[in-house]
Amino acid sequence: MGTFHPGYIFNQKPMPKKALEAMLATHRKTDLEHGWIGYMNTALHYYPTPGTHYSFEAYLHYKVNEAASKGKKLRVLEIGVGTGNQWVNFWHLHKNNLELLPTSLTPIDFPIKDIPVTVCHAGELHEHFEEGSIDVAVTNMGTHGQEIAAIEEVVHLLKPGGEALLTSVSKEMALRGEKAGFYKIVALTKNFNGVPCLHLRKTG
Repeated sequence: MGTFHPGYIFNQKPMPKKALEAMLATHRKTDLEHGWIGYMNTALHYYPTPGTHYSFEAYLHYKVNEAASKGKKLRVLEIGVGTGNQWVNFWHLHKNNLELLPTSLTPIDFPIKDIPVTVCHAGELHEHFEEGSIDVAVTNMGTHGQEIAAIEEVVHLLKPGGEALLTSVSKEMALRGEKAGFYKIVALTKNFNGVPCLHLRKTG
């Protein structure tokens, strides 16, 4: 939704369609064969560590309460939600002030029945969500090899000042993207497995 131009940050052509489909087919096969185990059900506490709080869960508590103090709901997009079980307790605690927007590469039986899951990959988020409509975007190993596309997609979807926490983003990639002027790096951190993470804030 909205006008989206792949490559607007990194000036890089999208992966050829056949190569992308082959890569995603491998990930879908793995997801289905392994039944969403291991890191696909990581607790929120162990998600990408933000630069402003000791854990993602603590950061999200703060963000939800901040939005609530202004009479607003926090719109949170997760790319590659896994089982979704990690959200149940947080949702019940904050459901009046939180709008959760999960995505998945394959159809899943999401444990919170009132929340629909959008089946899509990281490079087509703009087809499903409005430009400038997201407060916080997050992924914990859910971009399936599309890290550059994921950065461009989430920056497109974030509100000005909105933030994203993304795994598998190297320092070099993060700095290269920052030079384009669409976001500022809040911090370069790691998740609990030591995977490099980018915490960014959209400019404008």
